Amino acid sequence: MKDIDHVRGDTLNISFSIEAGTVIDLNSENVAFTFSVKRSITDTEYLIHKDKSAVESLGDNSFIFHIAPEDTEGLAEDFYPYDLEFRYGSDVYTLARGRLHVIADVSI
Repeated sequence: MKDIDHVRGDTLNISFSIEAGTVIDLNSENVAFTFSVKRSITDTEYLIHKDKSAVESLGDNSFIFHIAPEDTEGLAEDFYPYDLEFRYGSDVYTLARGRLHVIADVSI
């Protein structure tokens, strides 16, 4: 479990790597990434839900998930559960999970 401290309304870049015996191609239909945030784990609605279109490949199976400022600017200061999943074909891997700690911004 990894908590993320984040200032509300700022850009959030989440770096991660995948150890695999093959190169992960973002353009492949067999590859999917999701970053999801909810108010509570049991909620049915997402506060933030991003797919692989928000992911940039850095090469060597290293990636960055880009979360835009507008995705967090309306959130109250609080802790929110999140997870980051990788799907390869029918396999599902949770790469990270924890709490997104949204911190109030001073400069608006």
